[in-house]
Amino acid sequence: NTPGECCEACLKHTPARQGAHKCNVWVWCGIRESCGSQHRECWLKHLVHPHATKPAREGPEVGWTSGIVGADAEERARDDQETATKKVRKFHILTTAQGELVHWQTRVHYYWYLKQKAECDKSPTCEMGGFTRLLHSGQPDDLMDEVPTFVAQPLPESVVPHEYYPVLNRPYALLQWVQQTKVPEEYVMMSEPDHIFLRPLPNFMKRDDRPAAFPFFYIEPHRVRANLQGGGGWDG
Repeated sequence: NTPGECCEACLKHTPARQGAHKCNVWVWCGIRESCGSQHRECWLKHLVHPHATKPAREGPEVGWTSGIVGADAEERARDDQETATKKVRKFHILTTAQGELVHWQTRVHYYWYLKQKAECDKSPTCEMGGFTRLLHSGQPDDLMDEVPTFVAQPLPESVVPHEYYPVLNRPYALLQWVQQTKVPEEYVMMSEPDHIFLRPLPNFMKRDDRPAAFPFFYIEPHRVRANLQGGGGWDG
């Protein structure tokens, strides 16, 4: 009947089957006019990265109340306590691109970077730094004057055919950028043209020796051991 009871239910939740996830996010609907038939319903959920998810709507007119419990919540509380004393760790945003096929995405991506960077700069603890498009086609293009760009050479044909998967050029392009340029920021965030900045971003690293990353199911090197060893096919 209350958000406190919903939170308690999440804390005490036991998965119905072995291997299922425990509750770490709860939502409770407390405004009859907003919730309708879902008034006073309590929903228990599990999110892999609860702090990477923002509520769909916020404000006094929203009927739903939500919260996070468990180890993630405790870690978030420690992070909040450390925020006041931590140093500002500026990071440079590096966005990789192959060419004109992603021009429209790059324009939208850069627009939202500029918008959130301006908002971030209003705070003395802003950590968003500069921006570079890492173009690994080897040739300048018509976005050079519109978006800060570094032109990198693709992998040699002797390594991989150029008509093959262009994403393979990214690590080599990053190596060239690191070797040939210097930026004032001490940290780098790798991004892509189809990413949208919805709010100013902090430096997500917990500590200076712990890089942060988002897991992509199709980029898991441990599943392609045969490829890493010179063979082919998936392992697992």
